[in-house]
Amino acid sequence: MRLYGYIASKDELLDLMVDAVHGEMRPAGDGRRAVLTSLADTTRHAVHRHERLADLIGGRPQLGPHALARGEAVPAAMDGIDVAPLIPPDCG
Repeated sequence: MRLYGYIASKDELLDLMVDAVHGEMRPAGDGRRAVLTSLADTTRHAVHRHERLADLIGGRPQLGPHALARGEAVPAAMDGIDVAPLIPPDCG
C-alpha cells in the first residue's frame, strides 16, 4: 500500500513497468536494416524475459517516454525510403 503514495493506481504502475521494459528495447546499428533488426531482436528478448509483457502492451496505448522513443525509431529508420501510396491516385 505504501507504493500507492507515489503511484495513483495499479494501471499507472503497470504502465510504468511496461515503459521500463520499452527502455530495454533500444535500437542499435547503422542503417535501417540493422536498426529494425535490433528492434525486433530486443523486443523478442524482452518478451521472453518479461512473461506478462505481451498481455500488457495490447491493452492500453503506450505513451511513456521509452515507448514513444522506441516507436519513433521505426519511422526514423525508414526515413528516405520512397514508399508508394496505399491508395492509387485515381481512386481518391
